[in-house]
Amino acid sequence: MQKEKNKIKKTGKNKKDSNNKDGHSFVRKELLEKKVKVSKKIHPKADEPMAQKSKKSEKRDDSDEKKIDQQLVEIYENPDGSMPDMSHFQKVKERRFIRSLVVLLVACAFLAVVAWVGFFVIQPHSGFSEKGVILSISGDEFVAVGGDVRYRIRYRNSQNTALRNVLLQIRYPQGFVLTDTSVAPTGENKDEWMLGRLGEQESGYIDIFGKMYGDLGQRQSFRVFLNYMAENFSSEFQKVDSVNVEVAEGPVGLVIEGPEEVVVGSEVELVITLDKKDNIDLENLSIEIDGGSLFSVRESEPKMDEFVDNRWNLSAQDNGQKVVIRGLFNSDASENKGNIGIKLLGWKDSNKNVDGYVYGSYAYSVKLLQADITANLAINGATGKITVQPGEVLNSTIVLRNFGTVPLKNVTARVIFDAPSFEKKSILDWAEIDNPQDADIVGEQLNAETRRGILSWSRKQISDLWQIDPDEEIIADFSLPIKDSQDINLNDFIGYKIEATLEVRYDLGDENKLISSAPILMILNSDTDFEVRDDVSYADGEEIHMIDWVITNTFHELENIKLEADIYGDVTWDESQLSVPAGEVEYTEENKKLKWTIEKMPLSLDVLALRFGIILNSQNPTQTNLTSKVVLEATDAVTGEEFLKVGKEILLNTQ
Repeated sequence: MQKEKNKIKKTGKNKKDSNNKDGHSFVRKELLEKKVKVSKKIHPKADEPMAQKSKKSEKRDDSDEKKIDQQLVEIYENPDGSMPDMSHFQKVKERRFIRSLVVLLVACAFLAVVAWVGFFVIQPHSGFSEKGVILSISGDEFVAVGGDVRYRIRYRNSQNTALRNVLLQIRYPQGFVLTDTSVAPTGENKDEWMLGRLGEQESGYIDIFGKMYGDLGQRQSFRVFLNYMAENFSSEFQKVDSVNVEVAEGPVGLVIEGPEEVVVGSEVELVITLDKKDNIDLENLSIEIDGGSLFSVRESEPKMDEFVDNRWNLSAQDNGQKVVIRGLFNSDASENKGNIGIKLLGWKDSNKNVDGYVYGSYAYSVKLLQADITANLAINGATGKITVQPGEVLNSTIVLRNFGTVPLKNVTARVIFDAPSFEKKSILDWAEIDNPQDADIVGEQLNAETRRGILSWSRKQISDLWQIDPDEEIIADFSLPIKDSQDINLNDFIGYKIEATLEVRYDLGDENKLISSAPILMILNSDTDFEVRDDVSYADGEEIHMIDWVITNTFHELENIKLEADIYGDVTWDESQLSVPAGEVEYTEENKKLKWTIEKMPLSLDVLALRFGIILNSQNPTQTNLTSKVVLEATDAVTGEEFLKVGKEILLNTQ
């Protein structure tokens, strides 16, 4: 082994000597080449002869080679003077790796750009883009009320990718009535179309026909939606478009005729004529007037709407239809001017579930002249609308006063009552009237449901009516009861309105004049009554109160009934004594408040009685009330009026 190692070592040394020369020559050659390149870059002086330049170059080259040899030996020789093995020396290009990496990155970027350009530019129709799906709706943006309109919905797939599950939907404006479509809808509400598949470059349209309604000047909008899925996509996409529509033209105009001047309290006649536009036929029209508290309607032709005051229903089928309204301005009018607002309303169907579209607004203005006499009527202290009940007494007063400068002669006054009736008998109890000045009374049946009663005063009843001097005042009183359930069967009476008006005639010079007061409207609510009962007993030193709240009602059905009271003192609520016939009872311990609520009391129930118990644990010498007054609130289901009644409080025995 030792010999082999020596052999190997020896062999290696010979090889080393052999390669030293080759490696040395290689390095020397490289350095010389670089030296030559550098020397070539040095330009000789122009004035030096070529031969002389050549000799100098050769000498310089020999000298350079010797210097290089000497420098190489110094660089590569070992410390012992021998040369290293240069057989494994390689010529290394230091920047090759970095250069290769940069080239690779540039190539990748170039390929990415090429791929993008190829996908989105060179072949744009081979992929899907939302911009390639087109949806629009078009039609008239300014329309007339009730006029025929048409709107076209266009859709298009302008690309080479098919669409699937395509659904077209539309949201109609509130005032639009659909009459027809060019393509049958697939939805029950006639507002959607299942188109299914929409192929490459495929398009289509749907026409919508109908009529528009709305307030004059109101803007509404149609909105369309296209829902779809693209081939090879699992997500759903949507396109949306809309068009705004303004109701810019009314269907009819109104011509209002009336006097330019009128005496306060005297009757005025208004004539309202419909001026229909050509080729427009409308139904479900109404005229509504608003004179505030200054103007009161006495009568009209046609009759007023049964359910809405100061509204007249009509149709625009025939041009020139008229509404004649007679009324008066009362003495509260100020600034010598009376203004009446008049609206033309319409509905798109006969249901009239909404307030109505305003097709036009108009105004009537009249100059008011002060009357020579004022005539005022008050019933139960009111001069306007009030609510009353069966069994209530109508305490009435009329006041006449001469505001002029000359006497008024042959004055007569009468109060006219129009009230519900059954079998020609009024709900007013004329037989029980209190008539101190002995006014004349006459009756007249207006129709099956209404009877008129008239009280009249002249110089025969009140001598001062022969002549009323300036600033003189005449007063007359009377009291008229309303019948109750003990007198009649209230359910026989259909109507619930009582109207009273004062009329005065007088002579001024050679002219006979008539003025009227504003009518007083009395809403006849149900005959609801309420009673509080208290039964007191004593046991084990405690004072026990068994209390009943009793509601009676026979005329109209009641709704939303609520009774409340507060309980005072050191008391205990006895839950075991509670008996509730209907509704719910709630007692709050913290504030000692008792509440009884009933949703409805039909006519089949004429009595409801709540019973509960309260134990008075101890008495306070200063306490006088066990409960507060009981407040009952309810709504008459027929008249729609809310009313309030107050029951008595429960007092304690302080003796």
